[in-house]
Amino acid sequence: MSAVIEGWNHLRSGKVRDLYTNTNGELLIVASDRISAFDFILPTPIPGKGKLLTQLSLFWFEMFSDLVPNHLISTDVPREVKDRAVIVKPLEMFPIECVARGYLTGSGWVEYQKTQSVTGIELPAGLLDGSKLPENIFTPATKAEMGDHDENICLGDEALTPDSSRFWSADTWKPGGAQPSFDKQYVRDWLLASGWDRKSPPPELPTEVVEKTRERYEAAFTLLTGRNI
Repeated sequence: MSAVIEGWNHLRSGKVRDLYTNTNGELLIVASDRISAFDFILPTPIPGKGKLLTQLSLFWFEMFSDLVPNHLISTDVPREVKDRAVIVKPLEMFPIECVARGYLTGSGWVEYQKTQSVTGIELPAGLLDGSKLPENIFTPATKAEMGDHDENICLGDEALTPDSSRFWSADTWKPGGAQPSFDKQYVRDWLLASGWDRKSPPPELPTEVVEKTRERYEAAFTLLTGRNI
């Protein structure tokens, strides 16, 4: 359930974020501690996750600022959502999920085993789960209509967080199986091993899973930014 925030009207809530607007037409995006997997919101939150997602997105917005504009107006947010929210200008969000792959894993690995390709891009034979690709490939989930003109695009929503990306340690990477990761794959793996049918409401996460997931998110933040959350 979304919080009541003075001066802001609640618009809607997604799997992780709550969206508010004010009389100036600005948006307040609040990252909650909710976590989702397999298109379900899990009943158990990950404490501190919303703060980490917001701060990591801010790191990437700053990193990419000389390459692409973004929608950030201010980080001076209401006290109730300090460090876990941003004030932004509304954008027309294009329904594009931009997926860049440097390694073969996840749904790409599943497809490769059937067709030796990923989204129609042919790949060499003999690759393993976790193999480094000969060159990085860009595999967006949706594509623009033929004949459309190019337009400048602002960077919005979240950028390269453990909720939307896979982070592996270069020191432990070894093709041939699932890689130890710094993202929510740990939660997905636990859910798959729990016997959950992925149709009924998901089970509560054990305390150990919550703690280890939080530790992985924090490790990803520190390794990427050089900062402590």
